[in-house]
Amino acid sequence: MAKRILSKAQKDKMQKARITVKIARQKAEAVLLENSQFTNPKFWISIDPILFGDIEAAITKAKRAFKRELIRELEKELDTLKNDEG
Repeated sequence: MAKRILSKAQKDKMQKARITVKIARQKAEAVLLENSQFTNPKFWISIDPILFGDIEAAITKAKRAFKRELIRELEKELDTLKNDEG
């Protein structure tokens, strides 16, 4: 399959979007760290069930990705140990 070639405008738009998303993530993380309500079950009871489900799904997906990455790192370390002659 041929690789799609992006125009300069498309590349610039993508880079701008990456920066915007990075800033939004940093702000969201800051809010999570500043506000103890996010660890309070009573807070989550008040959230719309559909939004709550979306949040829960996103957290589950992030946990799976984290575990996959951890497994990859451990497999690399295991291979290194297996191949070590010393």
